[in-house]
Amino acid sequence: YSESLLSKAGFGMAPLFAVRYEGYKYIEAPRPELYDLVSDPKELSNLVTQDPERAARLKEMLEQLIAESEARALTTTNNPMDDTTLEMLEALGYLSSEDDRQSMEGMDPKDGIVLHEMLAEARHLVQQEHWEKAEATLRRLIKRSPRHLSAHNVLGLTLWKQDRLDEAEEVYAHSLTIDPAQHRVLFSLANLNFLEGNSEEAAQLFEQAIGFQPRFMEAMVYRAFIATQAGDESTAGKWYAQALAEIPDSPEVHLAIANLNFTHENYAFAVQHYDAALKISANNYMALLEKGVCHMRLKQYDKAVPLFEEAYLIHPESWVASYDLACAHALNNEPEATLDALRDILSTQDSTIVTGLLDAIAVDSDLDSLRALPKFATLLKEYQPTSPE
Repeated sequence: YSESLLSKAGFGMAPLFAVRYEGYKYIEAPRPELYDLVSDPKELSNLVTQDPERAARLKEMLEQLIAESEARALTTTNNPMDDTTLEMLEALGYLSSEDDRQSMEGMDPKDGIVLHEMLAEARHLVQQEHWEKAEATLRRLIKRSPRHLSAHNVLGLTLWKQDRLDEAEEVYAHSLTIDPAQHRVLFSLANLNFLEGNSEEAAQLFEQAIGFQPRFMEAMVYRAFIATQAGDESTAGKWYAQALAEIPDSPEVHLAIANLNFTHENYAFAVQHYDAALKISANNYMALLEKGVCHMRLKQYDKAVPLFEEAYLIHPESWVASYDLACAHALNNEPEATLDALRDILSTQDSTIVTGLLDAIAVDSDLDSLRALPKFATLLKEYQPTSPE
């Protein structure tokens, strides 16, 4: 007797049970299998239809073994697989997500593994931003399994990334007809409506998402932002307060609020929430950087400089804070400090990054005040890559 429950527990497919007797092996599956292990040790020829009587006898024997096993089974009191462990196993590919498991529920592993590999290929293509190839793979998968939730949802993303927003919206809406309780899909659909200017529809979808996942902080932040845009400060305040109540000791809510307002050029409001995030986490690199950029957009260059300096001290290996610092010095009419910051970047990064930085420096309007300076031209010439002879 043998069994494999990973197909069910890890991937949502049917479990497999098998019994070996008198040189034959019978496998109980949605499509049963019977093999003559003497003449076919590699199990290449399924004899279920050719020898149905033997298959029926071994099936009955297997069912008796399973019943006896279940009668003796011990009940576990603790599950060592906590939520964090399960999330890690999903991230590593050892387990499928809940959506994936639901999509392949009860499927024969012989069929399900093919779909699993197709989905993995599509996700790999998405990571590489090969949107058209990912779309083609996902459409083939959906043709074989029309109710595969993850395939529909990843397809929606690929269409979105190709700026085919109407098609992406249709795909997400179809996914919700299969399972209306997908809060992440509702969130994506709400975002599409938000981008298209359908604020009322977006607000309703964000609220639906929160209804299915009451602790959905990101949806609360977006819902509050829509209320702010509509001038409804009371509703906005309610949603912001609800989001903050979910994780009060973390900077994440303030960062989400700040980043959304930054994206929509509400820089002064964004600064308030970057400040709030920094009060909770003083060395938050992204909060320092983005707050500095907000001050740049507000033409408050003297306020941006110390923020970029502090961010640089946290991650001196990154060129981002140093480059932003150089731009702030330039806009604040501090040419020597600008040149020092640029030299620091160009002298510490590898040749590939230096080449990209030189291209950016050549066209960045923030640095226009330096272009007439001989020292600036000398600096750029010093770090220009030499052409092979």
